[in-house]
Amino acid sequence: MRRLATALFALATLALGAAPLAAHAADKEPITKDQRDKGMKDAPVAIQKAGIACTVSDAYYLGASSGKGGKSDLYEVACQQGLGYVLLEGAATTKAYDCLATASQPSLVCRLPANANPKQGLKPYIASAAVACTPTNARYLGANATTTVYEVACQEGPGYLLQAPVAPATNPVVAVPCLQAEGSANTCTLTSKTQSTAVLNTLVTQAGKTCQISADRFIGNDPRSGDAYYEVGCGAQPGFVIAATKGGGLDKVITCGQAQGLGGCTLSDSTQVMAQESAGYSQRAKAAGFNCDVAKYRSIGLDSSGGEVVELACSNRPDGTVAIFPKAATGRAQFVDCVKAGEFGPSGACTLTSPAPVYEKYNAALMTKNRGTCKVSGARYIGQSPHGDTFIETSCVDGKPGWVMEFSPSDQVRDILTCGQAKAAGVACQLPTNVHS
Repeated sequence: MRRLATALFALATLALGAAPLAAHAADKEPITKDQRDKGMKDAPVAIQKAGIACTVSDAYYLGASSGKGGKSDLYEVACQQGLGYVLLEGAATTKAYDCLATASQPSLVCRLPANANPKQGLKPYIASAAVACTPTNARYLGANATTTVYEVACQEGPGYLLQAPVAPATNPVVAVPCLQAEGSANTCTLTSKTQSTAVLNTLVTQAGKTCQISADRFIGNDPRSGDAYYEVGCGAQPGFVIAATKGGGLDKVITCGQAQGLGGCTLSDSTQVMAQESAGYSQRAKAAGFNCDVAKYRSIGLDSSGGEVVELACSNRPDGTVAIFPKAATGRAQFVDCVKAGEFGPSGACTLTSPAPVYEKYNAALMTKNRGTCKVSGARYIGQSPHGDTFIETSCVDGKPGWVMEFSPSDQVRDILTCGQAKAAGVACQLPTNVHS
């Protein structure tokens, strides 16, 4: 399965230098004309020094403060782009604290009329992240060197964590659904657990599943498709994994067996899940003509057409198989023996069943071409021709040179080659008894 990645940043608490600022911001007297005139005159320069994107629409001068870094001038500005700021302009550096960040400091609440409802200042970030959200509440969570994170509650439903770039960084704004943030250091508090779970309930219904959700877990995002993967627990019944599209719709449902490449299910009883899914694989295999009472299974992944590739070990026969169950319900499953399963690479090699039972089939194939003196002791998948023929190298019990068998797509022996002939054709033998110095 694809490797997934979570999308949450570690954040640092914003240090506001509350003591020197508070002394000036605590003044609730009306803003004077002189304060506004000085703010409108000097604040654009301070904005430029701070390196933030802000076309000043209103500003006022709070006053001056003295601290360890020397004298600083304080301004509040309102910006045409969105969030307003409190600026701390020193001799060497100018720092900008947005009006959501300062809202956690009672003495630093922004006072300009355009900044009175700072959550509305997140609208440009929401638009940039391309999510549907009319903000009803918001809060500042923290920042690191490149990213500031806010939580926003939405009129349309569950909210988001907004990850916005810190100048001069230009990384895109990312909206992380609150459902994905559960259990992290930045768990949402403005969106309730009930609201988040309602999203999963909708996806479960769309998937045609019956599940009273008892627990849920965000697994991660597929960095290529943007799909988000969630595990759903269904109480006493086995759960499953839901893949939701980037837009929040249903992509697919994945069984716990298929989810092994995602780390497996943790919210369902593994024994119960294994029993239920083994029965399902047994039914599907038999319906396709492969008589297998599945005792164990192992998910390998997906083939190029999106079909499920899974190894099956059978309780009623010694030879296992690697099955390819098609994505479409109307498609027919295919079954590959534990030697030919090498076509799926190292992960496709059977681990639940020994390949030895397959050797009898190869012995019979050699007999049809008058090569029955070789009793197969080992076999190796070599590869496939452009026409779909499969090449299998075999070694013999007596240590004499083995053979390379060419099977048609219908699993019939088309030809038998010596290792010398195979080498001339570009498929050299590699099994120890077939390699001579």
